[in-house]
Amino acid sequence: MTAEVIARNGAPDSENRIHSDEVARQYGFLAALVPGVTVYGYMVSQEFLERGTVHVRLLKPVFDGDHLRIRTDADTVTAERDGEACAVARVDGEPLDFGPIIAATSNGQSMDPGTILETVRQPLAPSAASDNIPAGLLELANRILMRNYRLGPWMHISSDVQTFSRAQWGDDVEARAVIRDRFEKKGREFVVLDVEVASGERLIQRIRHTAICRM
Repeated sequence: MTAEVIARNGAPDSENRIHSDEVARQYGFLAALVPGVTVYGYMVSQEFLERGTVHVRLLKPVFDGDHLRIRTDADTVTAERDGEACAVARVDGEPLDFGPIIAATSNGQSMDPGTILETVRQPLAPSAASDNIPAGLLELANRILMRNYRLGPWMHISSDVQTFSRAQWGDDVEARAVIRDRFEKKGREFVVLDVEVASGERLIQRIRHTAICRM
């Protein structure tokens, strides 16, 4: 099954300036990057999420106006531009290896593994970058990262998502997170977050979220 999508950058005014043309070009990109959560929203439906743990890898930057072909083949969804894979989502039955995450109210001051981050609490609502529920849930992982740290331009590169229950727009949600890992590779700094999203006592998702936090 295939679908055609024209990618749109709904976040040109985001505090993450990689979504602005001027800053993205300073880092060698053709133009502002379409947010990873937006691309994820094009690819993943609620029904697909409920089939198991979804592993999403953002392989190539996507730009405003790109024509994407979303191809679904059994347990794999690929977003392609001119025949080249920009992102891949794959389902398997393996649960994520999570320890307990304690809700916190004070800002994390370091990115050392084990640091518990300030909890984000808000109604689940669409945004310009995430206008469907899967994207809205994943965007919470971005928000908790930006709530806790002053970052320069940064890039979301992958997420693993395990779903436990459905969410609806308007649900009061809480996102809790802990730094799982931090490392350098080829001169760039990476951070890995473990994030739990819940509504009251009901667990909605666990997310392992990986970003390049220093480019």
